[in-house]
Amino acid sequence: MDYSISRTPALLFHKIQMAERRSFTAEQAEAVTNRLGLRIERIIPTRRGSVIITATDTERNVLKIADLKCAETEQLIAPSRSEGIENEARTLCILESGIAPALRTFERDERLHIVFSAIEYINGFAPDYRIMRGLDQCLGSTIHLLQSIAKIHAKKIIHGDVQPENILWLSGDHRQVRLIDFELSKRTEEPVISKPGLYHFLSPEAAEQVLNTGKCIIDIAEETFATAATTLALLKGSKTPIEYTATTTRKESRLQEIMKAGYDEKGVVPDAIDLARRIVHVLLSPANNRPKTPLELLDFLKPCLKVNP
Repeated sequence: MDYSISRTPALLFHKIQMAERRSFTAEQAEAVTNRLGLRIERIIPTRRGSVIITATDTERNVLKIADLKCAETEQLIAPSRSEGIENEARTLCILESGIAPALRTFERDERLHIVFSAIEYINGFAPDYRIMRGLDQCLGSTIHLLQSIAKIHAKKIIHGDVQPENILWLSGDHRQVRLIDFELSKRTEEPVISKPGLYHFLSPEAAEQVLNTGKCIIDIAEETFATAATTLALLKGSKTPIEYTATTTRKESRLQEIMKAGYDEKGVVPDAIDLARRIVHVLLSPANNRPKTPLELLDFLKPCLKVNP
């Protein structure tokens, strides 16, 4: 179902409002929709509750936008939202298009106290935590996910929120990977002490830091652990690597579950059991015995991958 051009501004900002769970003023809405610098041709709703926007730029190049983000810079309830949008925009300008989606627009309006960005849609790519349905997919996806994270680190960037839902796969080709949602991204040389995106992919020692202080250090070694945990979740066709036994959803209970290190290969496709066990070995190892980078992790897993990455 397509929406007409005349309704575009209202629909664009309605999508942003829903994402932010708040209302913006009419003046702010008009500023965002007018300053995108695009002629909107149509808006197509998706099953995931978002929209794909087809538009043309000033040179009449046809393009699609997968995501619009907006936040108030002086919002007292969640000021980190505007910082996250700016972080992501800065990071996407550094990364190559083969690693992440391209940034179409980033604007800051000091008068209206808002920032907003538009991120380009990549045709054929979608998140799918059930991607690994056979041995070939398991092997290929593992290799290319680790290589993609390594490329980000080579650009001196830490993603900060590696998890299955922040990975896009090309339909029909598990070797094609794109990473999204860089709002928690940081430069590797910065002292990265922050709140994690999801607790499920923390190492036990990082979980303990969060339990004690509310924050943890996210460096390349910690992100390598998160990538290993993400790979295990993908091998299980799950959004998380651990089945929680806690009856409550309280943060403290989840963190305590992580600190127990309850990783196993249950639920993994049979052909990939050896690979899953090797990943579990990494996750259960003491911090000083784990691979410290994605390429070290890839090298450790290579005997089970049966190919030369």
